[in-house]
Amino acid sequence: MFQLNILKWMQESATESTELLIEQLLDIGAALSDTYDLGDLLHLILSKSREITCSDAGSVYLVEKKGNQPTRLLFKVAQNDSLPDFSFHELAVNMTPKSLAGYVALTGESLNLSDAYNLPLSLPYKFDKSFDKNTGYRTCSVLVLPMQNRSQEIIGVLQLINRKINSNVVLTANNFQELIQPYSQWEERIVSSLASQAAISIERNHLQENIENLFEGFVKASVQAIEARDQCTSGHSERVAKLTVSLCQEVNTITSGPLWGVSFNEQQIKEVRYAALLHDFGKIGVPEAILTKRKKLYEEQLELIEQRFSVAQRTLEMEYAQTKYKQLLGHLSDISQQHT
Repeated sequence: MFQLNILKWMQESATESTELLIEQLLDIGAALSDTYDLGDLLHLILSKSREITCSDAGSVYLVEKKGNQPTRLLFKVAQNDSLPDFSFHELAVNMTPKSLAGYVALTGESLNLSDAYNLPLSLPYKFDKSFDKNTGYRTCSVLVLPMQNRSQEIIGVLQLINRKINSNVVLTANNFQELIQPYSQWEERIVSSLASQAAISIERNHLQENIENLFEGFVKASVQAIEARDQCTSGHSERVAKLTVSLCQEVNTITSGPLWGVSFNEQQIKEVRYAALLHDFGKIGVPEAILTKRKKLYEEQLELIEQRFSVAQRTLEMEYAQTKYKQLLGHLSDISQQHT
């Protein structure tokens, strides 16, 4: 869908700037496909959306569900060029149509506001000015878009703030009226397609996390099953995993010697940890009578071995005695022949 929209734009206006934009969008799509960490993915989505539209600030919300019903919005990422030192803290907000993000998340409608401070009273939503009051910032133009997956399910909200005439300028309370302009319909269309692509990437990330959590649960259940069968080694698998991961991390710090060129990334360390946790997995197939015995042999088995050794000893003693007897007879025969 994302590529089809790009082709339509190319047909409508095949200009040099359009071609440059298409290249940017294709690069963004490739970057989204190669990013697997959710935090990095959300920051990438927001930064690229702001870059395309020359937005001074922006934020990303994800929909939190209880069962199949959306309940809250998770304020996951915020960026602001004019307030680079602002400390952001992730938080959850109620999903209500009275807020801009809540309205978009509930209705699926986009909001393109030229001035968030001057909204008609008849609208169900209004802009929350608390951030501006606390920081001295002035929010003016706002673009709020739903992030929808292929099933048209809303999984998040992308919010862009203050479309600047130049991406390099820094906004203040004195110059914002001169440097801010409304978002165009064309920009809304572009970012809307980007938001859909972002939603698919986020959904893919959630699926990947679910698979990893499922495998993590399998590993933990396997370790518990192993240790339940052999109480003597309880905690052994976890200790081995901890030591193995520590060794990998220590190798990463080496700057000389035969291991200086060896390193492990985060994914490789995770795989090594799983291997260490499951190194005793073969115990699952070992009969419990063998796995849990206290000594190498049971008493009756040890007695049987001792009896076999006794029989072998007596047999060797008898063979030795017979050999000596034959030697003695041969020696006496030789003496008698010499005297005759």
